Amino acid sequence: MTEQKQNKPGSPQRATSFPGFINALLRVQGAASLANLDYARECEAKEQALTKFWAQHQLPGEPAGLVRSPRPRHYRTTSKRRIRVDRGLVIAELSGAEISLPANDLQLLEAEQHKDIYNLLLGLLRKPAWLDFSRRLNYVIIRGSYTSFSVILNVDRFDAAVLRKGKLIARHLQESDLNILSAFMFLDPSRSDYYFENKRPDASMTFKKLYGPEKLSLTMNSQRFFYEATGFSQVNESILPLLIDQVGKLLGKPEKGQLADLYCGYGLFALQLAENYERVFAMDVSSSAIRNAAENKHHLCRDAEIQFRAQAIDSRSLRRFLKPNASGREHIILDPPRQGVAEGVIPYLAERGSDKIVHIFCGIEQIPHHLPLWLHGGYRLTRIVPLDMFPGTANLEIILLFEPRPVQTRPKDQAVAAKNVIEKPAASRKPPKYAKFAERREKVKIRHSRKLQGKRSNPKGEK
Repeated sequence: MTEQKQNKPGSPQRATSFPGFINALLRVQGAASLANLDYARECEAKEQALTKFWAQHQLPGEPAGLVRSPRPRHYRTTSKRRIRVDRGLVIAELSGAEISLPANDLQLLEAEQHKDIYNLLLGLLRKPAWLDFSRRLNYVIIRGSYTSFSVILNVDRFDAAVLRKGKLIARHLQESDLNILSAFMFLDPSRSDYYFENKRPDASMTFKKLYGPEKLSLTMNSQRFFYEATGFSQVNESILPLLIDQVGKLLGKPEKGQLADLYCGYGLFALQLAENYERVFAMDVSSSAIRNAAENKHHLCRDAEIQFRAQAIDSRSLRRFLKPNASGREHIILDPPRQGVAEGVIPYLAERGSDKIVHIFCGIEQIPHHLPLWLHGGYRLTRIVPLDMFPGTANLEIILLFEPRPVQTRPKDQAVAAKNVIEKPAASRKPPKYAKFAERREKVKIRHSRKLQGKRSNPKGEK
């Protein structure tokens, strides 16, 4: 057992994570963060860090060049501010801790008009008449696209005073020239650190529309998709067409076959790629996302054979609901959340023997854990495509393409087969063992029959 080398006191720790490699490169360049770098230099740093990360974990293959974001800054379509009151002063806290980014740099990544919307809201909240309402606020959240927006007020109670102030804020938002199409109130009595807390309170009303459309929308390749105001959607809308395009190119267009889109959300992959397949099966744990996906199918490709199902994704549910394709050809898209897939999912999918599997990682640190499961399941890694889904941060979206390893016969058996079948003429080939045994058996039968006939003609054995 080799002894691990210890770092000298005061020396920097050896990087093993992707953010660790990024930080080491930033120190060399004398930069405080990626967001402060020129985008070309940022992309070079990320490609170098990815190469080091791949080598450190001894992962197979070589990553392709980084697919760059069309919007390297001001790309985030979702942002938030935590509201707190300190000695009568309303403060909107900006935190980039969850993406390992200084708070001041986070503003460089948010859609440009978000700043104007927050300024409008803070102008109201800092007035004395709004102090009590400000104490009820947990978060102010802005979502939408780069040109139209939605505001969500996360509050800790729904009472008459809070709802009345919420409606007054909605009136100011509507009358502004900031193209704020809708506003909502979201109830979270726990004042959770998560701005959309999953554990919903036991109340008759936990979400209220103040004005505007019920759902948010985005347009992708001339198709308009709708989703819930609290539902998941990628924060970098500008790179989504490139993501869809890369996945489509990796999978190709099979003549016949089935596509399984797991963690499908509101149906981006399933609906954009449906025309390439006879049948599409799509699953997600969120029932609201599946409802949105079914509604999107209704107005985008009504006649396509697509089945959406709301279900927790594990090996048991996949065995029950993901039926084998009659034509035998199958492609799979696996696009789980940052924490990855449940235990047993990859081994089960590998058992199916699908022709191509695209596994998308939004958390790069999960790759060394999950990639070996595909290799042990009989697959080989054929393509590695990194996308800069999160410019200015120490993370990448990685697309991995897996295909079944080709079945190979042993070299010795191949040589014997070639010698018997190709080199020797048919007349000179040795008969197989079972033929020789049958021939000997037949001779024994003939001799035995002759002896038996002789005994019958001379029963006493007289000469």
